[in-house]
Amino acid sequence: MYLKQLGLYGFAEWVKFQAKNKVENGLKLFDFMLEHSGFVTLKQINSPEFEFTGIHSVFKYLYEYEKCITYSILKIAERDDNKHVIPLILSLEWFISEHIKCENRVFSLLKQIESYG
Repeated sequence: MYLKQLGLYGFAEWVKFQAKNKVENGLKLFDFMLEHSGFVTLKQINSPEFEFTGIHSVFKYLYEYEKCITYSILKIAERDDNKHVIPLILSLEWFISEHIKCENRVFSLLKQIESYG
């Protein structure tokens, strides 16, 4: 992992933990939608293209990624065919709240990294 190559082992472990959390939450959302909506359409996810130039570029990328995930969850919540499923709406509110916290954490780390130059 790139952060380990830089000798930033704590950051590397934090990112690894966040990645595991994303997979777990994604599977929870997937299972919940299957149980309540009856279907989920999965599309191909292309490998991201990135080239890091230091810790700042890593966290800038992570912040943009977090914003993309928040936007995606909000788009699910806005769908008219989901509005009548109260458990789904309540679950999505939890996912949105949790993800905004995560987005804010990454933003805070990015700003701290920027302040150190």
